[in-house]
Amino acid sequence: MVITCDDLIFNDFHMSDYPIISSNGSDGEIDDTENMGLTPNITKVFNGESPHSIFISQKYEDNPTFTVKFAKAVCGSDTEDYFGENELRNFNRLLTGKPGYSWLKLVNNEIMETDFYYRARVSAVEYERLGYHVVGYDVTFELDGGMAYSEEQNIVINARANTKFYVYCNSDDLHDYTRPVIKITAGSAGNLTLTNNSDSWNMIMNNMRAGEILTVDSKNELLSSSRTRTYILNDFNMHWPRLLPGKNEYVCSMNANITFTFRAARKVGYVS
Repeated sequence: MVITCDDLIFNDFHMSDYPIISSNGSDGEIDDTENMGLTPNITKVFNGESPHSIFISQKYEDNPTFTVKFAKAVCGSDTEDYFGENELRNFNRLLTGKPGYSWLKLVNNEIMETDFYYRARVSAVEYERLGYHVVGYDVTFELDGGMAYSEEQNIVINARANTKFYVYCNSDDLHDYTRPVIKITAGSAGNLTLTNNSDSWNMIMNNMRAGEILTVDSKNELLSSSRTRTYILNDFNMHWPRLLPGKNEYVCSMNANITFTFRAARKVGYVS
């Protein structure tokens, strides 16, 4: 699948910083289908001789890929219409220098809602040659799954002890939790309990001090504190906070300033 865009941001590479454009490279034929990576792998069973299956679970296993074809933007300029060696080395360094998945943003000026981000990696780089010159630079991206993500959301709550507050998560993934990074500044000393009443899931952190800042990274299961804690996990019940799709009702056992940071899943395919 070849896509076009007005700008592409991946790690330190910004397409708009260079005299290049993306091209569909087509000969007039247009692909009208794309693999969004949202075809579920279903687990099901049959009860005895019944012809009707019973649904057990599902998960997404596809890793969609797409290719962006870069060419020199030479119209109305004195720029060479082929890529030089230093340009190619710089592009390769910026696009392939970091292993694993990184944030990718595609921008199309004709689409109003483009605040979508993808977790992607570069799976292939190819040169298109005309004689001795490289006239096309083709980059294939592989996504970590079939969903994009929203802009990073930061929700700040000045929680009062044992008083309900609400956090909304407008995720399109209705089959899974959104796992945020939560930063908690304790208003007093004591044991802290943060409970999501929407699914009766509580996080407990004992021996908090007034003014201590606790950072809980639920996605990566990392825990840290602004003060030295030699055995921090001994005070933690290992219940990593999570958000349900929609409305989440929370209660904190003490006064605290709480910041929820997360990106909501978006089922959009490639918006480009």
